[in-house]
Amino acid sequence: MGRMTTNECLDRAIATRRAASLAGVALLAVLAAGCMRPLAIAEVRARSAELQGKSVTVEGTVSERVDLPLLRDRFYRLEDGTGTIWVQTAQATPAEGERARVSGTLGPGLRVPGLDVGLLIVETRRR
Repeated sequence: MGRMTTNECLDRAIATRRAASLAGVALLAVLAAGCMRPLAIAEVRARSAELQGKSVTVEGTVSERVDLPLLRDRFYRLEDGTGTIWVQTAQATPAEGERARVSGTLGPGLRVPGLDVGLLIVETRRR
């Protein structure tokens, strides 16, 4: 193997630095997504027009669950001491009294006989 020229050496150093920088940015993005600070439910409600259609994270205690036989999704209500919000999920609902941290898209509510959900989070992740 021969010696590298100065330009080859610089090119390799720049490529290595770029790869390390991109890997660092990707790692930070993953960590930031996983560590998203939950918003108070009262804040989500107060900023609902601004947050509509955007991803939000809330944390609270399950206070009610609803499973309507004609709908494929299930619903549960979270309370965090500042307010309540409904969560729509395709998974099994958590038990009443269980704590949950939920991320999902904030959307308009659902109104069917016996259930008026004025604002809800369509769950994409639960911890």
